[in-house]
Amino acid sequence: MSSEPVTERLIRQALSLNKKLYIPQVIPKSLHMDCRMTMRMCRLRDFEELNQWSSNIWGIKEPPLDPHHLTDEAVEDGEY
Repeated sequence: MSSEPVTERLIRQALSLNKKLYIPQVIPKSLHMDCRMTMRMCRLRDFEELNQWSSNIWGIKEPPLDPHHLTDEAVEDGEY
């Protein structure tokens, strides 16, 4: 049993209110040499996108990792 909170309802609510929603993504250690970040924020645009993502080792959905695009989308969008 996972100790992670169930966030599906919260995610659906935020998306239904047209809120900008960012999901953390862990960057594997093998890519740390090319990138200082160990985690980045990825924008989730709709719930169907989340359903397409794979689960990480903790059972948390994450977007596909593109080693050539490791920017933080929240920073790019001016949210931080």
